Amino acid sequence: MFKPISPDPVETILVQFNGAPLRVTKGLNVAAALLEAGIAHFRNTPKTNSPRAPFCMMGVCFDCLMVINGQANS
Repeated sequence: MFKPISPDPVETILVQFNGAPLRVTKGLNVAAALLEAGIAHFRNTPKTNSPRAPFCMMGVCFDCLMVINGQANS
C-alpha cells in the first residue's frame, strides 16, 4: 500500500512493533514506516474500541499516538 517508488535500493532497519520484528525503510517517521510494513491499525478508540490508523501524518491529532520505549509519543 505504501511502498517507495524509487527504483534505487533503500536502506532498512529492524524495529519491533508489539513484540514482532519488522524491517522498515530507514529515515521514515514511525507512522510511515508502519504503514509501509502493512500495519494500519495503531490504536483503538476508547468509547467504541474501533481500530484507528494515522489521519493527519503530522503528529497533531491522536490517531497515531503510541507508546515508544515506555513513553507516549505522537
